[in-house]
Amino acid sequence: MYEETKILTLGSSVVFGLGLLWFAYKCFYHKKLGKRGVVKSLYLYPVKSCAGIKLDQVKIEEVGPLLDRTWVLMNSKGIYQNQISIPKLALVRPSFEDGRYLCLDAPGMPTLKLDIYMEEEDTRERVMLNLFSTSGEGLDCGDEAAEWFDKFLRKSGLRLYNGQNKNLTRRGLDPVWQDATKDGDRVIYSNFAPILLTSEDSLTALNEELSNSPVDMRSFRPSIVVQGGDAFEEDAWKTVTIGDVTLRKFRNCSRCPLITVDPDAGVMKKNGEPLATLRRIRTGVKDVDKRLTKKPLFGVFFIADQPGVVHVGDDVNVLA
Repeated sequence: MYEETKILTLGSSVVFGLGLLWFAYKCFYHKKLGKRGVVKSLYLYPVKSCAGIKLDQVKIEEVGPLLDRTWVLMNSKGIYQNQISIPKLALVRPSFEDGRYLCLDAPGMPTLKLDIYMEEEDTRERVMLNLFSTSGEGLDCGDEAAEWFDKFLRKSGLRLYNGQNKNLTRRGLDPVWQDATKDGDRVIYSNFAPILLTSEDSLTALNEELSNSPVDMRSFRPSIVVQGGDAFEEDAWKTVTIGDVTLRKFRNCSRCPLITVDPDAGVMKKNGEPLATLRRIRTGVKDVDKRLTKKPLFGVFFIADQPGVVHVGDDVNVLA
């Protein structure tokens, strides 16, 4: 009887110990928590689908990085213009002047200077704009801006809109993903969510598959680029803190043909990369929402639950 009790006790201890090991594996190997790297770079895209600006720090607001995707170009049919339909938009380079103006430059064009902040009582036309099944208002930036884009892009009927004014109606997030949103989640002109996080380690892994045609991070148009963890571990991150900013996962980022645009030439690459390779190695990813299992993934969309300022070099801490 004593030996049987001893064996049972030993067996229970072994089972308990294995359970602890399994729990530890799930917590620390399957999803590694705590510090998982640092911020390597930060980007801002003032005009949706035009070139970005690389910064040392970015102020994060509820609707995303300050002045990110705050301007949008629409055609005469009310359809927003992006690099898929007009790859040449990649050549429109933004910069800021004196904290008051957005300056746009493009090959062969004079600088277009726009007021960043429109007054609350601004009398310019307010237009309801539809993007990705949600609607939000914008203020027409006027004929000079419209003619500038018409001339550079060799198109007609284009209008530029500004959504910075907080009195404007802001867009909600994609209703298809309402299970990932909270009341009050809003964006200006971002596609799906206000912040896109990518990993330099994941890019390195991708470029190992693209030995003949490596890409740089600009192709993926991220807001925050992190470095120091395992490749693609960001797929599983749900809650992240960077400095005093807390980010909540919206969903993984499925990629489209826009990433095949050469950011320096303003044309789509004939080889279809890096999208072709992502379709080969990054579809059917485990542990992501089933709505995305057939999509090529790179990066994760986040929403800011706690706004603040993010700096290059800040620690990236994964809480869940």
